[in-house]
Amino acid sequence: MNATDAHATPPAAVTQRWRGAALWQTLAFAGVATLAVCAGLMMWVDEPLARTMHGFAQTPVVAVFAIVTNLANSTIWYGLALAGMGVALIAARRAPAQDAATVLRKRLRAWTFLIISMIISGLLANGLKLVVGRERPAALFGNGAATFHPLAQTMSSWSFPSGHAQSIWAAMIALAWIYPPLRAACFLLAVVVSASRVIIGAHFLSDVIGGTYVAFAVSLLIRDVFERGGITLDLSPSQDQREPTA
Repeated sequence: MNATDAHATPPAAVTQRWRGAALWQTLAFAGVATLAVCAGLMMWVDEPLARTMHGFAQTPVVAVFAIVTNLANSTIWYGLALAGMGVALIAARRAPAQDAATVLRKRLRAWTFLIISMIISGLLANGLKLVVGRERPAALFGNGAATFHPLAQTMSSWSFPSGHAQSIWAAMIALAWIYPPLRAACFLLAVVVSASRVIIGAHFLSDVIGGTYVAFAVSLLIRDVFERGGITLDLSPSQDQREPTA
């Protein structure tokens, strides 16, 4: 073996770098596409749709969605993650001694992924709210227009992107990776809760699209970090059966 071979980059490291670069490129393309879609919605769809939804404000259907929208409360999903960590501690105590550390590490890793995905995507969404400074749909019916106030801090809650959409999608994306058999149910719940923000008049449609992109982008990047080295976040029983025991 010559000196060049001795210092060559391992194939796995090259593959990881390529995957990381491809992910960033994909997210950049998706980000540009999302911005274009949101711009179009802001110009031609958001306000007419908000006015239409406002006409149904006092209906029973909207009352139901006003309850459903609370499922985006991040406290629920942080609580679930902490409960999952508690279950991990119990499972580790009951596992054979040689497997206890592996069981605990794997489960704590998965639930930590959910928490970090929600925190980072939430911080990014809040930062974008401040930068964009878009008024909520309620301004349409108070001032006649929902305008933009970039970097202004005169209002306690801006509209773009939707923090509720970011929160529910970050939680559901993480759960879909942690328990793949629940993937369809997770995505359905995320869609319904996100739609509720428009239906109850709390957000414009573009706000929801923006919040969804933030959740997807951050979750994908963090997943890439957590699954380096081939360590999966999957905690489903079928995954446990596929993995050899120590």
